[in-house]
Amino acid sequence: MTMQIKTLDLEHTCGHVDANSKVSSEWLAEKYINYFRDDQGERLKKFIHKVFTDTGVTIGYHRAWFARVRAKLSIYGDASDQYKRVYDYASAILKYNPGSSALVSVTGAQNPPPTFQRMYVCMEACKVGFTEGCRPLIGIDGCHLKGAYPGMILAAVAKDGNNNIFPVAWAVVEVEDKQSWRWFLELLINDIGFHNGEGLTVMSDRQKGLIDAVETVCPKAEVRFCVRHIWANFKLQFSGTAFKESFWRAVRTSSRFTFIAEMAAIKFLSQDAYNYLAAIPPKYWARHAFLTRSKSNLLLNNLCETFNSVIKEARDKPIIHALNG
Repeated sequence: MTMQIKTLDLEHTCGHVDANSKVSSEWLAEKYINYFRDDQGERLKKFIHKVFTDTGVTIGYHRAWFARVRAKLSIYGDASDQYKRVYDYASAILKYNPGSSALVSVTGAQNPPPTFQRMYVCMEACKVGFTEGCRPLIGIDGCHLKGAYPGMILAAVAKDGNNNIFPVAWAVVEVEDKQSWRWFLELLINDIGFHNGEGLTVMSDRQKGLIDAVETVCPKAEVRFCVRHIWANFKLQFSGTAFKESFWRAVRTSSRFTFIAEMAAIKFLSQDAYNYLAAIPPKYWARHAFLTRSKSNLLLNNLCETFNSVIKEARDKPIIHALNG
């Protein structure tokens, strides 16, 4: 009898599967909860790569997103529950920071339960620090909350004697409009003084409703517009190196003669471009026309831009954690 002996083929020819339904968002949230606690600002693409490196499993964007949501729920709790604690938070500020301001506004107070609308905070140290150590200039700006509930953060940021940014007051409001800005500015002026804005310089990006609110609450304040935003809108219609150079020379010069010369150069290039800039009074954006009482030739609202960048991670948290920074 003849026996045939077959050799064992040890070469693996099966395809590799890098997906696994067992790696659920619940499992990921539990396993990587410390990762999300420490690296809240990281992009989900980096988290997806980390999971693949650790486990060899590829997860989709939506599974990674749900994992982050579940992890944040474990870390911070339910976002809706924190709105029930804003009164306690405001009371704690008033109790442990005497002289501070903390105001909560609600709707539906006559028909319980009330609904959170706005909250304003100005610490006593911020009031004193601004009045005693900062130039009489504030930048005001708004940015979006990025959590489960919509809203806006309004902030007033100053510049101290060393040209460092100095947060003065902040608020969470339902929407950015004339009414909410007026509410915020009235509380701010009441805290820092400068009745009717006299002696104060206000820098803004010309947000919706803000200009009208400033004119109502601070009619005697010097108003400046962020030049970067003016340029961003201007260059959409009038681009080119010649326009750019003349525009910024007109902005930065402290000489009225030079300003007129540069505006004439812009007019030579385009009558429409000249008319566009001439429609904005120079006192709002040209250095030569600024008042000297603020002791600052600030042209950009980068005070608020920097502040908004610093609080970027906080804006994605529930309200109490967001206000705590």
